[in-house]
Amino acid sequence: MDKKKKRKHIEYGRYGYFFIAPFFIAYCLFQLWPLFNTFYYSTLSYYKRNGREFIEFCGLDNFKNILGLAAGEKGYALIYLKNTLAMWVCNFIPQILVSLLLAVWLTDNIVKLKAQGAYKIIIYLPSIITAASVSVLFNAMFSQYGPITQTLRDMGIISQKFNFMTSVGGTRGLVSFILFCLLSLLPFLLMVMNATRTSGDIQAGVSLIPSSHLMENWNMLLQKQNGMRLTLGRAMINSLCITVPGTFLAVYCSCMTAYGIHVYNFKAKKFAWAFIMAIMMVPNQITIIGFYRFMLKLNLVDTYIPLIIPCIAAPAVVFFMKQYMESTLSIEMIEAARIDGAREFRIFNTIIMPIMKPAVATQAIFQFIAQWNNLFTPTIMLTTDEKKTLPLFVQMLTSDQFRVDYGVVYVGLTVTVLPLIIAYLILSKYIVAGVALGGVKG
Repeated sequence: MDKKKKRKHIEYGRYGYFFIAPFFIAYCLFQLWPLFNTFYYSTLSYYKRNGREFIEFCGLDNFKNILGLAAGEKGYALIYLKNTLAMWVCNFIPQILVSLLLAVWLTDNIVKLKAQGAYKIIIYLPSIITAASVSVLFNAMFSQYGPITQTLRDMGIISQKFNFMTSVGGTRGLVSFILFCLLSLLPFLLMVMNATRTSGDIQAGVSLIPSSHLMENWNMLLQKQNGMRLTLGRAMINSLCITVPGTFLAVYCSCMTAYGIHVYNFKAKKFAWAFIMAIMMVPNQITIIGFYRFMLKLNLVDTYIPLIIPCIAAPAVVFFMKQYMESTLSIEMIEAARIDGAREFRIFNTIIMPIMKPAVATQAIFQFIAQWNNLFTPTIMLTTDEKKTLPLFVQMLTSDQFRVDYGVVYVGLTVTVLPLIIAYLILSKYIVAGVALGGVKG
């Protein structure tokens, strides 16, 4: 009898490999292999001589150069590290203090704050704004001719127009301020207000009072798009073509992976989970050189495939799903379904996925926002203007065609951010509830 049970257990255990296979195949192809290639390319030296390109193996010389260990080299890596640490300290300490105070304020039973849900929604709202929109917004606000410098002049704090982007201290302070302002709605309120004002009014100083030039700015935005190969509407459609399938693959395949690790006992189970936990710490940026060259060999550059298929391997989503399964999913229920004759993948699709609906909804929202806001990878992979996404369109608002007309820039930013804000307000209860959902363990 024991041998029969053991055989049955082993038979079920092998399904674990099938459930985790999509994640590991996708990760090995689109992340691990490019990571190894990136390291390999870092050991090569590229140079041109007499119009010809030469590639030579140089070992660790490139690392010595960027670290300043080679003679005559400045060590830019150390400079960049210093700048990163400086900005991290400037924003992390005040940000964590404010966050802790807000957390206590919103959860303390003694305070008994009314409308806690509304406050939570407002606090999280800035996190959904695209990085491209934030950069363009603050660039317009803090430029030499922006409203902030003019307001500071009117207050007598500075004597002449000041460009924050041209000084080391100004740049560090601005980046830190941007990160800290993600706890506040004020910059985005200014964005909406400035969308209703003329360029002259905006340059005159900061104001939270709306004006009557919204339609004028909107019509000017449409007019300036004439002759452009990428329009606002086209950019939104392109973003949807990437975001929707990418979100589906990330959530569904992550559920499969988490289910395979949680339910089945197979030999590589502990290694698989430890591997997923480890790669959560690896940023995608470090693999981009190897990833780009790999996609170039496959002739997939300037297509949507490199932006969609790698979404299958989403370690953070797997972690969240597994934590949720540990608190809600009963193994006895799965065994009962097996007794009734249900096969493993049918159990997963017809029983487990409906049970996982709250976690699926939460992660679907998070992944949709992340894919919609993705700027880095589309910038590298997409070369044709007609295929570019909404964050890339937002970047175009800083071009000479738009730069001089701040009202148009702000109305463009407002329109690009508006769909996410509407979706967030509709689905906010899932987002707020889902922040701590995966951490609950019974």
